[in-house]
Amino acid sequence: MDPDERIMAALDHVEPDRVPAYEGAIEIPEIVGSRPVNMEPGILFYPAGFLRYIAAPWARPLRKIAFMAIERPRALTMILQPAVAPVFGSISSVYRRLRVDMMGAIGGLPVVLSPRLFEDVRVRGTTIFSPAGDVATESPVGHGAVSRRGFLRSIADYEKYVAFDADNLANTFLARKLVEFGKGRIALAFTVFGSAYFENMCEMFGYDTLFRLLLKEPGFIKRVVKDMSDYAVAVAKRLLEQGVKIFYMTDDLGQKHRPLISPAMYRRYFKAGVSRFCRAVHDGGGKVMMHSDGCVMDLVPDFIEAGVDALHPWESAAGMDIIEGKRRWGDDLVLIGNVPIELLSHGTPAGVEAYVDRLVREVAPGGGFIIASSHSIVPTCQFQNYRAYVLARLRQGRYPVAHLSERC
Repeated sequence: MDPDERIMAALDHVEPDRVPAYEGAIEIPEIVGSRPVNMEPGILFYPAGFLRYIAAPWARPLRKIAFMAIERPRALTMILQPAVAPVFGSISSVYRRLRVDMMGAIGGLPVVLSPRLFEDVRVRGTTIFSPAGDVATESPVGHGAVSRRGFLRSIADYEKYVAFDADNLANTFLARKLVEFGKGRIALAFTVFGSAYFENMCEMFGYDTLFRLLLKEPGFIKRVVKDMSDYAVAVAKRLLEQGVKIFYMTDDLGQKHRPLISPAMYRRYFKAGVSRFCRAVHDGGGKVMMHSDGCVMDLVPDFIEAGVDALHPWESAAGMDIIEGKRRWGDDLVLIGNVPIELLSHGTPAGVEAYVDRLVREVAPGGGFIIASSHSIVPTCQFQNYRAYVLARLRQGRYPVAHLSERC
């Protein structure tokens, strides 16, 4: 089987030739070298280093040219598409060498912001300031955001700086080339902005403002969810037309041992939008995988009812018991992940091998399982432990896989 076939078999709850593998990122220095990694976005998807240049007064002519290109995406396509294969080929080569079957991708440039944002944003060093003048995001170089308070602080800020344009071809101009490149080489899970809500809205508004709006302006929250949903569904339909089959929604809803919001709040504000997105993807023959760190066991039944096909990453340190998940929901949900980052960072190769062996034997039988780390392969993961993990999943993961109870 090639990677596409292996992943789709797992998503269809069919046993492929071996347990497929996925990773969102691979950042071990011995593998990727000293290249910068983990650029955490301060305003939706822009790191401070990028904003410092693009928002500078002297960059105004360059911004004007950039937005003219976005408004004329056919020209953008002619300029950038020839670079897709060599650039993406270089990025994906790490995954393919390590026999990872699926990685993330984007279909284009999400057109969701007004140009006014780049006129008003202020950046000093690695700190991004909100329109009110206080800190929105502060991120030391190479370590991601350490404080994400949100750029928007009011309904007025949303009106001023957010502008969804689902019809712009810049949203999807990379998709066809990436699908063509990935075919037979690696399966691609495409992220669509707006397909999930809580995390994206935290990035826009920050926790304090978002929870204030949830309590005091529920009508506005529902309007934002509808705006995002309209955009995401329209973009997904265009991606489906270009051959995309797997969609990835990221919505971190968990903390250690419990969700960040109650199931009742999830149902009240967000579940219907997720259901609408999943329905649009399914109508086009696609699959939806959701990423949520933390403990979301209480929300899993709602994810399934909304139409989510697969859940990643089953973070063991947060109490996400994947064996219990297999028992309760394995017929309805594909399980992705669970190899602990803590074990890969601080354990031993023998311990990693034993964990992978048990995980495969307990969860893989019958299909519906894609092995991955419990987040991503972060720089603290030890090379010898990651090597043991790769060798163990390739050795232990050949189907048919016998369940542990069948071996006793």
